[in-house]
Amino acid sequence: MVTLNLPRGAQPTGTDPANLRVGADRVSRPVGVLGAGQLRVFHVTVRADRRPVVIATAGVHSRTPDPKRNNNTDRAVTRVTRP
Repeated sequence: MVTLNLPRGAQPTGTDPANLRVGADRVSRPVGVLGAGQLRVFHVTVRADRRPVVIATAGVHSRTPDPKRNNNTDRAVTRVTRP
């Protein structure tokens, strides 16, 4: 399962793939089998009411033991601009 924790004031406006689970403060999706070194890409578009930057954190969780748990989280720092 991958979960993107959205910062306060960020509202999801779109996801790819479209079947991501969208909640008030997070977006999540079951990933299925993901072997060592494999990659899955998900896109989430949000509308943010805070500037100049928004920081979102993501993490993956599994029932399978993971010998390298220190690489299961990441964060994205995005500059917010007006269109």
